[in-house]
Amino acid sequence: MKNRSFLLFIGFIILVCSCSKKNASFQGRQYTGTILGKSYSIDVIGDTLDLADQIDSLNLLFAKNFNPYSPNSVIGRLNAYKSTDSSFAFYDSTLVFGIVFDLAKEANRKSKTSWDPTLNPIRREWYSRSFSGVGGEPNLDSLFQFVGFNDNFDLNEIHDDSNKYFKSLIRKKDPRSELDLTSIAVAYWADAISSLLSSLGATQYRINVDYLTVCHGAIIDSLNIVRMNITTDTADKSIRLINGAFSYKTTKEKRNMIDPSYGYPVDNEMLYAAVASSRAVDAEIFSEAFLIMGIEQAFVWYEENEDTNIHSWVFYKNENEISSASTEGFNEMIISKIAEEEQ
Repeated sequence: MKNRSFLLFIGFIILVCSCSKKNASFQGRQYTGTILGKSYSIDVIGDTLDLADQIDSLNLLFAKNFNPYSPNSVIGRLNAYKSTDSSFAFYDSTLVFGIVFDLAKEANRKSKTSWDPTLNPIRREWYSRSFSGVGGEPNLDSLFQFVGFNDNFDLNEIHDDSNKYFKSLIRKKDPRSELDLTSIAVAYWADAISSLLSSLGATQYRINVDYLTVCHGAIIDSLNIVRMNITTDTADKSIRLINGAFSYKTTKEKRNMIDPSYGYPVDNEMLYAAVASSRAVDAEIFSEAFLIMGIEQAFVWYEENEDTNIHSWVFYKNENEISSASTEGFNEMIISKIAEEEQ
């Protein structure tokens, strides 16, 4: 169902583009804007259509589904839904909500629940106590009654007798449960834009959104060179990213993270985590998950997933020193400073 839904959604956005008026071919174009509050830029090389209107339409579609601050979005209405004797019902015309929901379930499972999109109630409690000066810790036992993705949310897509999609139902085990799918929705948006550009024959493109980069093609090498943003100076490392995605997280982002295993703000030895993979969704989710796991659990994760295509580089505190650890696949992408300066 997940693969079928993905193909249906990609087919939908391709159809939207093909039904619009075609412009003259061109050799390069850039698109900029925001998706769910995050700034993006898209550089495209090769003959294709002007996709500005179609990208704007996709942005609106994602906002209508995943904007957690809008009471009219699907996720806003889901979070506000308080009935205990019925499921939240909605019509998912493009199936995009169901796709992202399934991807979130997969990410929660693959990360061993280190990534969890239901933690906003705990996050707010910690923030309000810190901001008000009250201090202390929230009643975590009470909060954990309705926090936890796998235990508190279940999606069913209903079909009629002819197997035509009819409506979607989401069961909330507890009416206080909330979802925030912003990060994985933005990553899926990048994957969807990438699939769209490839299907339309773009020779090369680079998508930047927040801390995430997607690259395809290798004609102009400078478009494949991505800074790792470990430091802000000229000694920063870079990778050559071809036909893949890259995302990173630092201690700045870590300050807003909650460890779902016990409900406290993340406080471990990790300082930085970068992930490269074939999908933007995996790069985005695991750059956060590894920062939350800590170095020992990250090592355990790789022992249990030896055949993974998720490659990473992390910095962590090792007693009084700063150490790094990386996978062989990630090391192969790192380029020397001399090679970068020659580009």
